[in-house]
Amino acid sequence: MIRFTAFNIVITLFFVFAWSRALLRYRERAISWRAFLFWTLVWGLATYFIFLPNKADFLASVLGVSDGKDAVFTLSIVIIFYLLYRIYAVLDHLDRRINEVVQESSVHLHHLNRTTKR
Repeated sequence: MIRFTAFNIVITLFFVFAWSRALLRYRERAISWRAFLFWTLVWGLATYFIFLPNKADFLASVLGVSDGKDAVFTLSIVIIFYLLYRIYAVLDHLDRRINEVVQESSVHLHHLNRTTKR
């Protein structure tokens, strides 16, 4: 049975807002269609489980957790940790790339200064 409470409606409005941001970024080509699909699934499933929390009991039985809410919470934490890992990996890559670019431009600038002093 679908439950309509003030909490469900407010949370759903937030989910729709968050999804609309993903849609806007996709239209601006700031994110790929895969990223847009990921966020569509995340916000869609979150809305689904907000209004039909009993459906999460199936997920709990598959995961071996006692309650549907525990299953959704556990999966949410796992997804958050994965996303944090991906953010860290991207930032680490960017940091390394910035260091390479700064080193290369420093060497290039040093050579320019040496040639102009002659």
